[in-house]
Amino acid sequence: MTHLGIDRAHIAGFSMGSAIAVDFCLALPDRCSSLIAIGPWFNGYDSPLARTLFEDFGAISAAAASGGRDAALKQLLAATWWYPEKVPPRAFERVKAIWSDYDFWHFKNPDPRRVLAPPAADQLERITAPALIITAEYDLDACRAVAHQMDTEIPDSKTVNLASATHFMFIEEPEQVNAAILDFLVAASSR
Repeated sequence: MTHLGIDRAHIAGFSMGSAIAVDFCLALPDRCSSLIAIGPWFNGYDSPLARTLFEDFGAISAAAASGGRDAALKQLLAATWWYPEKVPPRAFERVKAIWSDYDFWHFKNPDPRRVLAPPAADQLERITAPALIITAEYDLDACRAVAHQMDTEIPDSKTVNLASATHFMFIEEPEQVNAAILDFLVAASSR
């Protein structure tokens, strides 16, 4: 942003990317005009739902280590936590194509990310920018819980819950996701 001469921006992220967006807004609040978390996550979140999800990620990592990308993809496609049966066929094929093009690097290597200390889970109430949280009826169970916690703890937040959509709501319902974001940005920019 500094290189491009951008002082402030609307910071958005999907899934793990929303955790990066949350950390950005906490670390650099004066650079954050708003926060948009889609299929939301934040660092430091812990619950039985999160632990189950991370156990499943461990199985994907083990498959990647023992059998490479194809084994990891097979393990991921077999996972039930992302409600694959609820994803419309055309969207499922798009999700599968995206994952088929991925080498599963972050499942095979140490995580290079640096997170805030204390983690975002302990300081959500410090987010001063308006926040839009977009989740879906069949989002990951842990992401739905994260959405609720974010909406409860971030002072100026709004949650949109898309009916009949999954974690891949932006592929399944792009018009609804884009409309929610545009409405939010108009409202946030007029403050």
